Amino acid sequence: MNYWRKLPFVRILIPFMLGIIAAIFFEKEIHIPFIMFAGLFVVIFSSVFFLEKFISFNFRWIYGFVINILFFVIGFELTIQNTEKFFENKNLPALSYEQNIKCEVLEPASETERSYKVLARMLYITDDSIVLQKSPKCLFYFQKDSLSSKIAYGDRLILKTYINIIKPPQNPGEFDYKSYLYRKGVYYQGFVKANNWEICEKNQGNPLFKFSYKLRGLFLSILRKNKIEGNEYAIASAILLGYDDKLDPELRSEFTGAGAMHILCVSGLHVGIVCLFLTILLGFLRKNKFGRILYFVILILSLWLYALITGLSPSVMRAATMLSFVIAGKAIKRHSDIYNSLAVSAFVLLLINPFIITEVGFQLSYAAVLGIVALQPPMYRLFVFSNWFADKTWAIITVSIAAQLGTFPIAIFYFHQFPDYFIITNLIVIPLSFAIISTGFLVLITSPINFISYFVSKILISLLWFLNTSVRIIDSLPFSKLTDISLNIPEVIMFYALIICFAIFLLKTKKKHLYFGLVVLIFLMFSFSLKSIQNYSNKKFIVYNVNKSSAFDFISGKTSYFFADSILMNDSKTLSYRIKNNHCNLGINNIKNHSLHLSINDYCYDNLIFKNRNYFQFFDKTIVLIDKRPAFKNEDLKKLKLNYLIITENPYLKIDELTKLYEFDLLIFDSSNSFYSIRKWKKECIKNNISYYSVPESGAFVVDI
Repeated sequence: MNYWRKLPFVRILIPFMLGIIAAIFFEKEIHIPFIMFAGLFVVIFSSVFFLEKFISFNFRWIYGFVINILFFVIGFELTIQNTEKFFENKNLPALSYEQNIKCEVLEPASETERSYKVLARMLYITDDSIVLQKSPKCLFYFQKDSLSSKIAYGDRLILKTYINIIKPPQNPGEFDYKSYLYRKGVYYQGFVKANNWEICEKNQGNPLFKFSYKLRGLFLSILRKNKIEGNEYAIASAILLGYDDKLDPELRSEFTGAGAMHILCVSGLHVGIVCLFLTILLGFLRKNKFGRILYFVILILSLWLYALITGLSPSVMRAATMLSFVIAGKAIKRHSDIYNSLAVSAFVLLLINPFIITEVGFQLSYAAVLGIVALQPPMYRLFVFSNWFADKTWAIITVSIAAQLGTFPIAIFYFHQFPDYFIITNLIVIPLSFAIISTGFLVLITSPINFISYFVSKILISLLWFLNTSVRIIDSLPFSKLTDISLNIPEVIMFYALIICFAIFLLKTKKKHLYFGLVVLIFLMFSFSLKSIQNYSNKKFIVYNVNKSSAFDFISGKTSYFFADSILMNDSKTLSYRIKNNHCNLGINNIKNHSLHLSINDYCYDNLIFKNRNYFQFFDKTIVLIDKRPAFKNEDLKKLKLNYLIITENPYLKIDELTKLYEFDLLIFDSSNSFYSIRKWKKECIKNNISYYSVPESGAFVVDI
């Protein structure tokens, strides 16, 4: 309890964060009256300075309670004030026709598979003279050409396009891209054709950010000049400069599977390596008082210079802020508590942007650091090695285990997988990343001297090749990762409670922590068992919304009978993004894939019959696919009774023709149909009083059977 009192910033950070979380999940524009803030301040001030001697010690907990309420209210109100959807332009409609829009670019153009993605702030809409006082953010996708790749930060553009409100997830379990962008203040998107835009002003925006992006672009050109190409260039630009546009999905998948994705994302590890390098380099300055002050000043300035070189990316700024407070704490007071320093850095970051709490990087960064700070020292002290190499190897192992314990519940919650060989991976990639970052900066520093820079770049290429090869080998090993693991938020909280209880028990050997941990473990096992029972009782029919494709799922217990067209079946990236998470959340461990239209065989499973390439019987539900105009042999043919009739592959037909052959409860238009055809069919359905469901417009069709 006494130790808890030594952590004032931790104590105020907790209610402050709870206030932010409450505002985010409540999503209502409720402002806290100023009089409430004033009242709370008066209560605290009077209690501390005037009423303390009149209040019994037993009631002094009221001080803490009022302070907690105050910071909860501050966090809540700060979040509401930073929620852009509550600004004046929250009702800005999607434009039903092309408009001329003036906007300012907030980030350099980022290359995607089919376009260049540009985040911009809309200034005004010229055709209707709509002045956008709050300048809402919009994500524009520019058609690829030589000009769109050169769009730079601070450019002001005049462009002609439609503005669309970002859609919510279109399939169960799909990543909520809308919420992700909303929390960054982005509510609109649009596609811009090659000839529908022009630059009207250049060199606008913040000079610091402009200089940062220009500096990063210069360093990227130096890497290319030294013949660093292909995967080596993609990895080098990501590790050194935080530029990850060139990382292809296969490369990302290999690093993720091996547990080395943190190497490619410039964050705390890279800032820590830079800090370690500078600590070794500048260690001689700590011999006297003046040199010690100079040492800390240079260290902090160097961290922020590195942040500048990486384009001031949020992850690096977050790590630099965190380490700056830790370094400042050591400079001011040698024995300052690291938890207080971390709490101060988190508090400052949340004051600047409360929505940063929803970012995976923020959560993983602080979870990893807390895991290392709390768990690594006692683990490291378990064994003492006199051999330098053995000691450093053990240090890396303990850091890896501590960081993994701190992050794995969050990582599984978001990514549904766990790297089994993370210790082996980190034993290789952490020393390699130190060597790569050091060598990479030597390439950049020596770039004015061509032959030296070129020689060092050859060493860098060899290191990058070795890193890439090592990761690929580890990822290809048997049982390299556990996949399709699903955790919900209560289970994540219980996992952390379990880790904390057992860690305290091992450190302090107090039985109450062991007992509490065992109780948490029982609840966790109960949650897993309940979820498994629910998954075994699943009976679902799903028509997924996948652009220009057909995809149907028949789920019985933990088995999925998945049908899709052949193009989608071979598109692992789309399947992973649109459908895989749903299978993971439902505990699916047996997937039977079938290609629509190519399959000539009938299938008969326990609960599913598929025959004639378009007829399904799933439990007591009957479903027919229509992919071409029906042929009529007999006008008096008896109608086939169905539950669902699905139009797929955009056939040329009229709804009247279907009603002559089928009697159905619901007509479904899947996502392989064009919007033009769907609009035409919808009019016919309304005219004939036929129930319908449009998957491209309303999202996936899901029914529990």
